[in-house]
Amino acid sequence: MYYSAIGSAKTRFALILALLISSVFGGDLKAQSLISGDIVGTVTDQSGAIVSGASVTVTSKATGAVQTTTTNSSGSYRVPLLKPGD
Repeated sequence: MYYSAIGSAKTRFALILALLISSVFGGDLKAQSLISGDIVGTVTDQSGAIVSGASVTVTSKATGAVQTTTTNSSGSYRVPLLKPGD
């Protein structure tokens, strides 16, 4: 099979250009990643029955930041976007 030298040069140029662009802008994408966690659970009473409408409060020991949520009709809750730490 015969390959054109012009096509090969264009392909090499495109690959080098793509590599250059990804190396220049690739670091910026990594720097924008979000580092957080969620706490999820279900609130039940002593008999094991679900508790809907219960208030759940999460407090960071490190910063003192407080987030509060309420359980849904199935007793479940989720506190999103918590920063790592104590």
